[in-house]
Amino acid sequence: MRLTGACSNQEIADVLEALLDRKRQLGSGGIGIDSKRMLRLPQGAIQATVLQVLDTAAGALRLGEIQSRVEQRLDRSVSRDTVSSFLSVACRAHAPTVVRVGYGLYRMA
Repeated sequence: MRLTGACSNQEIADVLEALLDRKRQLGSGGIGIDSKRMLRLPQGAIQATVLQVLDTAAGALRLGEIQSRVEQRLDRSVSRDTVSSFLSVACRAHAPTVVRVGYGLYRMA
């Protein structure tokens, strides 16, 4: 896109033109749709990983240990609140998949 018309500030027009050129150069090599999808985990990925961690554990685990093992498996940081919230919901479900053994201590049902 070529900027045309009377422009009272040529410096801004030059900056905008340079940005548009850079965008065209990046094309598909820049952050594309696939790259943007990778920035976010698929829905339920953290919850599924929490269940995998608890399922493979020898016994009950503390919240911090669950979070660190989830982060290791997913190879990215995970919100402590997200893990805690899921564990809380999983314990109160009609057919609980997780059991709260003690304060901050969880295991598979």
